[in-house]
Amino acid sequence: MGRTIKNGRFCIYNGNEFKVNRDSDGNTIILTKNDKIIDSTFIDKNGSGVYSKKVSLEEIEELYRYATYAVINNYKVNVEKENEEYYFVGTADCKVAGALGLQR
Repeated sequence: MGRTIKNGRFCIYNGNEFKVNRDSDGNTIILTKNDKIIDSTFIDKNGSGVYSKKVSLEEIEELYRYATYAVINNYKVNVEKENEEYYFVGTADCKVAGALGLQR
């Protein structure tokens, strides 16, 4: 398939793209799996290969959101993820789900 499915909030920090989230205290956290774009201020809290850093909004160069979608039989659906063979799609619209035979 070759394309990367991206959904959620992202930012540019120090010229590189990071996923953006909030921690339980409401702090802005940037995340990446790319250890080539981090410095010693990033931590791998769970040993999972995901590096994070608490930042202020003033440190972020750009902030934006990706929402990947597809059009199937003239219906717009969200693309959540992919594997070697399939794209996984969904919708909150029951009529669209029914028309496309999507399972809950």
